[in-house]
Amino acid sequence: MAQIEYSGPATVYYLGLPVLEAKKVDLKFNANNKTVNTLSKGRAGHTAGPKVYELSVSNALPSTGPDVDWEELGAAQEVITLAVKFADRTYTLDGDIRDVSMSSDAEGGANEVSFSFEATLKART
Repeated sequence: MAQIEYSGPATVYYLGLPVLEAKKVDLKFNANNKTVNTLSKGRAGHTAGPKVYELSVSNALPSTGPDVDWEELGAAQEVITLAVKFADRTYTLDGDIRDVSMSSDAEGGANEVSFSFEATLKART
C-alpha cells in the first residue's frame, strides 16, 4: 500500500503576507442552523442560520514585539481580511478581531499572543 503524504502546517496571511510566528491555528465553521421542534412531529427540521467562521491563532512573541499588532487591530474594531491555508485550500475571511490574550509560562517556552477572529467567508480557493 502506498504511503500517504500529509499536508504541512497551516499558514495565516494578513495583508497578503504570512504571519510567521503562528504556533497553532484553528479554523471553525458554524452553520448556526436552528432546530424546528413541533408538538406532533418532534424534530421537524431546521431553519438555516447565518454562517460564521472563527479563526483562533496562537503566536510566539518575539522580544521585539509581535509581527502583527493584533491588540491594535482588535482595538480599532474594524473589518479586516485574513486568509488561512490548510493543505491545498485557502479560506479568505472578512471579519473582526474578537479578543486578544497574552501568556507567559514558567517552563521556559516563548511568551505568546493569541487572538480570535470572527468572520464570513469571502472566498474558498
